[in-house]
Amino acid sequence: MKNILLITLLGLSIIMVGCVSSDAKNSVENYYTALVNENYDEAFNQLLIFDEHYDKETTLSESEAKERFTEKISYLEEKGYQLNDFEIQDVRTDDVGPPLVESVLTIEVNGDEKKVKELIQVTEDGLFIDLSEEDKYAHYRDGKMSISIKD
Repeated sequence: MKNILLITLLGLSIIMVGCVSSDAKNSVENYYTALVNENYDEAFNQLLIFDEHYDKETTLSESEAKERFTEKISYLEEKGYQLNDFEIQDVRTDDVGPPLVESVLTIEVNGDEKKVKELIQVTEDGLFIDLSEEDKYAHYRDGKMSISIKD
């Protein structure tokens, strides 16, 4: 009887992890697809929006936050930055934190294309972009609102 219960619990936990992984992957795919298609409202809707620290909400209204995100995207466009393609490499889940999605992006800056790795934490409140040193412009397409727009 204990073995049947153990096997049932193990099966249920595998199914739950699979669902969480699938949901996390879909959220990240939606975000990247929106950026590739220049559907910035949809990209914004996927993000965790915050001011200084990701664990505290923004003090901006939704319309103010959207306006700020639009300013950040406009800056990227001025710099000739574009996300051309992406590939989800891995989805990591554990009991402690939110799912972590590892991707390889193909970005273009002023006609120069390169591949960069990126990690995204998939939280209940939206996607948190773990910035990488490989893409110096990534913070202009994340949910942090208290960023100075400059070179």
